[in-house]
Amino acid sequence: MKKAHILWADDEIDLLRPYILFLEEKGYGVDPVNSGRDAIEKCRTSAY
Repeated sequence: MKKAHILWADDEIDLLRPYILFLEEKGYGVDPVNSGRDAIEKCRTSAY
């Protein structure tokens, strides 16, 4: 079964590192972005 790919938008990406590593260890893909604008751009090029 394919795991979800997560788009995570937050202005403090450095603080998310432990959460991102945890999710990646569980097999999830994580694309962190630091703004809503960046999130919209990612949604245009990737499926979430």
